[in-house]
Amino acid sequence: MQLKNLLKLQDLKYDENKNKVDEIVKEIEAKKADILKERKKQEAYRQKQNRKAGKEDNFTFHVSINSRPQGADCYWCIKSSTPDVKKQDEKYLAPTPFELTETFNIKGLTYKNSADVRLEIRCAKQGYYEQKKVFDMRSIMDEKEISAMFMLIKEE
Repeated sequence: MQLKNLLKLQDLKYDENKNKVDEIVKEIEAKKADILKERKKQEAYRQKQNRKAGKEDNFTFHVSINSRPQGADCYWCIKSSTPDVKKQDEKYLAPTPFELTETFNIKGLTYKNSADVRLEIRCAKQGYYEQKKVFDMRSIMDEKEISAMFMLIKEE
């Protein structure tokens, strides 16, 4: 009888401890969410101040590229008509389809001169004509997203 009572008491203590742990985990998750919200607010404010001051700014955006047929190789490069921003060589991205989040830190790029800077994406596949799409950096900075669909035409 005493053994049953001891087991019941242990079960009650276990349940109480589990409930306490669950409460602590919920509190930690709530604090973590609050901290992340605050960090996002601070980062948005910092970026806004940098743009107003015309300072160089790291910015992150989402890229989603697809093609028909799939499996085409994609490349990107920076083209600039302003002397402040240096043109960059073409770099390989990935085969289609793909999605990624990219962070740019382009020396000399500011929100003010971003209208004179272009991001060019080229899509190529053997047996098909290559295609290029050009995106304005200011619109990328504003929208924080690039989405493109390449309809490749077979060479004859």
